[in-house]
Amino acid sequence: MKPFHSSWLVSTLVAAAQFGSALQLTVSDADSIRSTASVVAYDLMSYYTGNRTGDVPGNLPSPYYWWEAGAMFGEMVEYWYYTGDTTYNDEVKQALLHQVGDDKDYMPRNQSKSLGNDDQVFWAFSAMTAAELKFEDPGDGQPSWLSLAQAVFNEQASRWDDATCGGGLRWQIFTFNAGYDYKNAVSNGGFFQLAARLARYTQNQTYVDWAEKTWEWYAGTPLLETDNWQVNDGSGTQKNCSDASQLQWTYNYGVFLAGNAYLYNYTGDAKYMDRIDGLLNSTLERFFPDKMGGVMVEVTCEPLGNCNNDQPAFKAFLTRWLVLTAQLVPEVYDRIFEYLRKSAAGAAGQCSGGELGRHCGREWNSTVWDGTSGVGEQMSALAIIQAMMLDTTELAAPVGATTGGTSKGDPSAEPLENGKPIVGDIDGSNVCWKETHVIGRSHTSDRRREVGGVETVGKKIIRHNTIHTSTMPPRLNLLSRASLCRPTAPHSSVASLLQPFLRSAQQPQQQRNASILSSLSDNSGAYNKKIRRGRGPSSGKGKTSGRGHKGQKAHGKVPRNFNGGQTPEEVVHGVRGFENQHSIEMTPLNINRLQAWIDAGRLDPNQPITLRELAKSRCIHGIKDGIKLLARSSEKLTTPVDIVVSRASASAIAAIEAAGGKVTTRYYTKPSISRVRRGETDPIYSIQSAEPTTPRPEFKYRLPDPASRKDIEYYRDPAHRGYLSHMLQEGQGPSLFFKTPGQGRVDHKKVTSKGAKSAIKGENRVW
Repeated sequence: MKPFHSSWLVSTLVAAAQFGSALQLTVSDADSIRSTASVVAYDLMSYYTGNRTGDVPGNLPSPYYWWEAGAMFGEMVEYWYYTGDTTYNDEVKQALLHQVGDDKDYMPRNQSKSLGNDDQVFWAFSAMTAAELKFEDPGDGQPSWLSLAQAVFNEQASRWDDATCGGGLRWQIFTFNAGYDYKNAVSNGGFFQLAARLARYTQNQTYVDWAEKTWEWYAGTPLLETDNWQVNDGSGTQKNCSDASQLQWTYNYGVFLAGNAYLYNYTGDAKYMDRIDGLLNSTLERFFPDKMGGVMVEVTCEPLGNCNNDQPAFKAFLTRWLVLTAQLVPEVYDRIFEYLRKSAAGAAGQCSGGELGRHCGREWNSTVWDGTSGVGEQMSALAIIQAMMLDTTELAAPVGATTGGTSKGDPSAEPLENGKPIVGDIDGSNVCWKETHVIGRSHTSDRRREVGGVETVGKKIIRHNTIHTSTMPPRLNLLSRASLCRPTAPHSSVASLLQPFLRSAQQPQQQRNASILSSLSDNSGAYNKKIRRGRGPSSGKGKTSGRGHKGQKAHGKVPRNFNGGQTPEEVVHGVRGFENQHSIEMTPLNINRLQAWIDAGRLDPNQPITLRELAKSRCIHGIKDGIKLLARSSEKLTTPVDIVVSRASASAIAAIEAAGGKVTTRYYTKPSISRVRRGETDPIYSIQSAEPTTPRPEFKYRLPDPASRKDIEYYRDPAHRGYLSHMLQEGQGPSLFFKTPGQGRVDHKKVTSKGAKSAIKGENRVW
């Protein structure tokens, strides 16, 4: 890594290393922001090894994936934009150009095993950021930043899949990758935002049309709930996207928010402002909860501490896209930065861990380092800290082609309105596929004219066919193209004379194409069924390898469960005991998880919390025979709640009531649980329940009451907070067959030495 050239950076690093305390950030002081950002950027780039001898530029070491490296370099472009520090510019430029791939479209072959549409678009975002912020141009012989983004857009437009779910992009590009059958928010939102950014930069209406097409499709599925502006994570194509994953991630909201901000800035259409208001309100409410101090929280994983290796970086993307929204839509600037300032101070306070005492953690609402560190944590902290420069310094907004942009697009990458072009002679003969698979216009000549709804370029004519496909057609080299262009009328030309030679030369020139290889399969019956050969003498085809089957099976028929011969270990020592057909299995719910969901705003403590609310908020996943409340980390409970569950431990009941809450246990059956979740049954009251204090709505089914002695006694017991405890008379116990201790009969035959009769103490006599 290159040495630093800024004296203020060196002094900041020395001070941080000496004292090992949290980074000191003043969000209103440009020098403080710049020095703090430089420390975080240095620690972030210390994870990068691609600039070392023998390593691959643009890659992060394991366990970080390729997409995160692309996102990191986009953030480092913004670091240069905010601070003016050029220390990392050479590494960033080298990485962004090294990973473009053979076809200059950010699809390097060595990443095909994990390459998804979202992975590719994050690199396109970085290229687009470089174009919009006027980062140093790649130079002669290299693709421009704008053309790289256009190439990715055209690739993804060709993958638009109308065959499933009525449209949209799949998560993964290749069929052999897990996630190919999943259409998710970040892939489609990324395509939407990329189209919006290209529309603003190039002022090409077709990009707007693609962005609108993507939004309308996404909003027409369960993936986007426009009534409450909830952006769901994704949906499977097996069910034709009829339902959606309810997981809430910060970057899913940010990617659509920024895309609409670009469209509003470009068009001024009020409908985009309506979307911005809805998405922004939902984002601030969900991910900046008041109970967490109003700082940004990744609510799905951060409160429980179970974020994976990718998810700590999501807050960085929401931050960057919120800042873009504030720049492009000044009307919402104050609302956004009111929350970002708190988060920036909290993020700097978390940068107090690691060996040097300045590695950043995730929990920005705490000044005590949470013990986490990594690329994602550093990216998120850097994004929010350096964004404060916009609040203290006059910085130019992202540019476009007509507002000072210097990055030049590739004319062949400009989008067509419908599908792929077909190129042929002016008379309609000699028609063949264009040599590139991108959606674009030919750049054979700059002389263009419109003839009868078709576009002519020199002596060629381009017809626009509506062709949508989910896979890329093969790239054809010059020899292949000449061979495939068959004339419809006799021609006498050099090309026709060379046809036989071109066909013979075609085969060795075929180029490998990953999208075709991914769909190849063996012919039916190409392979025989593999037979496992035996082990040991006389083992036949390898059943038990000569350990007792041959004689037993040859000379008699034994019962199915006969344990004879040298049978395997699991049969010799089988399962002992019996399986209780009447046993029940409860789904556990711990108090710390309950409090985390309340803090994240996913459960309302002011209303009774039943299994319906717990299931709908995804606090529990799959209810078996009921829910049992347990007391793990009960000291974290700070909110009084009224909760109704099937069972509850004594310590959980004590913890809830100590916090001023209430626990009620009541009886459920599996069918009644399903009906409660569907809203067909009252989740609390039944015939034997105490009369409700407020009128209850009508339901299709009533909730059942227990019929077995064991269940009746459990829910009659006040110690269990059973809902039938109101049925007990004074001094009566919950048991149906035993007297309460202290209620035994007096034995008149037994008297004391003084002749007084004495009552027998309670012995649980049968009634």
